[in-house]
Amino acid sequence: EKRCRKNLPLAVIQLMRLATLLVLAFLMLAGCGSPFGSSATALKPIASPSGAMTLTPSVNQSKADPTKYLCVAFDIHDKSGGLLHSIPSSASDIQKWAIGWFDDATIVLYSSDIGTYAWKLADDGTISELPHPLPAELQTHGDRIKAAKYDR
Repeated sequence: EKRCRKNLPLAVIQLMRLATLLVLAFLMLAGCGSPFGSSATALKPIASPSGAMTLTPSVNQSKADPTKYLCVAFDIHDKSGGLLHSIPSSASDIQKWAIGWFDDATIVLYSSDIGTYAWKLADDGTISELPHPLPAELQTHGDRIKAAKYDR
């Protein structure tokens, strides 16, 4: 029988290595909560300042577009619950992210992996992503919603 350090059988050493790898793999998958980052609280609807619309974040579970898999998305509903817009993002749910209303027409998404993004609802009902660099007040709002979510 072949023996290694401290006179342990080689099979025991290999078993210990395998157990260590399994524990590390479990810890990497489990993270600090859910295996995919977001808790149920993070995915609750957020009313616009006037209450006229609701923003509901979600996590894309579809593998149809691998670049959007496990990324944050959000839906915008009117007061009666009708879907107005469904917006995908490139913000990974595995990283820190926060989303909220800046005003009744502007949504800000902070993401630790891609930065801060914003979308503007136009009077005609369309929505568009705002170009970078974002105005300082939107960047600051991104920092504010991140702090509200994570700095407790």
